[in-house]
Amino acid sequence: MSIEFAIKDISRKWDQSWSYIRAVLIIIAIPTFIIHLINGLGLEIFSDERYFNFTTYDFFLQYYKLIIYFTIAISVSWVLVINHSIITNKSKDLAIMKAVGTIQRTINSFYISELLLIDLIGIILGLLAGYLGYMVIFLIFGLLGSSSVIYIDLIFMPVTIGIIFILSYFVNGRELRKISDKKYAEISSGDIKSGYSAVGGLQLIPKFIANLGFKVKIAVTNLTRKKKQFYRTLLTVALSLSILTTLVTGIATVGNSLKAQIKGAQGENILILGHQDLINTYQQRYEEFSNPTLTFTNQEYDFLDSQYQFNESVIDNIMSDSKYSNIGVKYYDKRLFFYDYAHEGTGIRIIGDFDEYQQVGKERQSFIPVVGLEFKDYKDDWSVFGTINTTEDPDPCALVGDTLANAFFEAAIYQSIRFQDGDTRKYKVTGVFYDSFCAGNASYVTLSSIQTDLELLNKINLVVFELDSESAKDNLIEKLTSDIQLELGTNYKVLDLDPTFTDNLKEIDQLLYIVLIIIIIILLTAIGGLMYYQHANFKEKARDYSIMRAIGGGKKIIKSVMFYEELMVLLISSAIALGVSLNFNALFLISDPFLPSIGLFLLIWILISGIMVILARLSIKIQFSDLVEKKMLFLRVFDK
Repeated sequence: MSIEFAIKDISRKWDQSWSYIRAVLIIIAIPTFIIHLINGLGLEIFSDERYFNFTTYDFFLQYYKLIIYFTIAISVSWVLVINHSIITNKSKDLAIMKAVGTIQRTINSFYISELLLIDLIGIILGLLAGYLGYMVIFLIFGLLGSSSVIYIDLIFMPVTIGIIFILSYFVNGRELRKISDKKYAEISSGDIKSGYSAVGGLQLIPKFIANLGFKVKIAVTNLTRKKKQFYRTLLTVALSLSILTTLVTGIATVGNSLKAQIKGAQGENILILGHQDLINTYQQRYEEFSNPTLTFTNQEYDFLDSQYQFNESVIDNIMSDSKYSNIGVKYYDKRLFFYDYAHEGTGIRIIGDFDEYQQVGKERQSFIPVVGLEFKDYKDDWSVFGTINTTEDPDPCALVGDTLANAFFEAAIYQSIRFQDGDTRKYKVTGVFYDSFCAGNASYVTLSSIQTDLELLNKINLVVFELDSESAKDNLIEKLTSDIQLELGTNYKVLDLDPTFTDNLKEIDQLLYIVLIIIIIILLTAIGGLMYYQHANFKEKARDYSIMRAIGGGKKIIKSVMFYEELMVLLISSAIALGVSLNFNALFLISDPFLPSIGLFLLIWILISGIMVILARLSIKIQFSDLVEKKMLFLRVFDK
């Protein structure tokens, strides 16, 4: 019987019911589209393990998840808001049924069934619409050569729908039951408490605000007169604005953090010197970070061959020349770059609070890139989890790239690594390095130790220069090329790595743009939801405004009062949103974040708040025109 009543009541007021169904449809379609877009196409850029490095992948994966969770939160909260609007608009019918003697349990059963049926119809249509939108984008990507497969979400949307129905039944159901428990007169009075007096004194803060003018005072009185409605509106708007501000500022934080760590790993104004085959390969291994078409076996060249090696004294003699003293070289770093067959060493990890010991390591073996360098020359700019041990007590230090640490080791900083071409001495892994070289798959060991192990004393095959400024590059490249070719032959050259480094950073920017587009879609949806909520609130307050109009209130005064009410809610909500976004970005988004400037936070906050204020002003103008100038608002006095 409850379902029959729900179907008949929905049909009886189809126009009104369809507006609610349409709202639920849109709110469900957006997360359906975004979840399928992210999981079906958004993560395709990471489908190749060599693309970027593990930390970059993990950053974006976690941020994509954050977008999904926040989208679900907005969707659930807005469905609850729509349900509240349905209950509010049904309150007159509910009051009539209460007056004619309908049993309270029957009333609750009737209207909760209608509520859930409207949600169900909207959800089904929303799922279809959202998935259809995803399929359109999928087909477009397919025409552009995408190799991704069709994705069907069986986790996030079912969970979202389940949460919606559970909260609708308990939260909106509780609201419905509280209303049906009241008498007819109490139901008709809405959120205004029995015995309320408008002449009572205002609290400290509202009184201060009220001193700004008569219109503001009326707006404050209206808000404080219906405190439940005010708190409900404030909570809903503050939650939505907090999520939106956090998402927008979060992408800036993620971008800043990624680029700062990549810059630290790569450096700026970097030149490399060595055999042309070696430096071309070295450059490509940096390019690998942003170019998935490059493939490597880690056995392309034997860079330990004598044709690639030269004595350290060669570069020391060249750089001791007085012509290089004021040319802008910040430092030069001697290195030994090669591929080797690496062995994963086992280790002991302490777990828990009771000093439990666990052996880690599966003795994996693989060819990997190895770089020998002197850690004592390095580097406050590197992002290292762990430490850089410059001593050899008891074992020499090794750092491993973040991707290698995840793929080759079980718990890298508790383990060691050995190389086949050297002796049996192991290198203790003391840190994991956020690295773009070889997409994070390289290992770094102390130069003197690896020279000893390989019996290549004083031998290197690569020199890295960092310059004070870009202006010194051309002059230094010309002089170094001339001098090194005189010493070692024409196969030795100098190469500028900055164009490759710039391309890596640009690729990060392109990923941020993709995420930003998704956030803009969420932003537009949430703003539309806020406008819908404002419209629903306006309908609830229509009788108040009609009374103001009936007793001679001018159109401009009523419009101003409406605007100030919305403005106060928006200002308080946006202030809460700013605080939430700042704290979330600093404490929870990622570890050791590189936060954007406070000016950017304020700019984003002002931009979102400004858009909301402008749309509120425009919405009030449209609604006032519909309900006042067409004389519908005044008739509501008698309709109630």
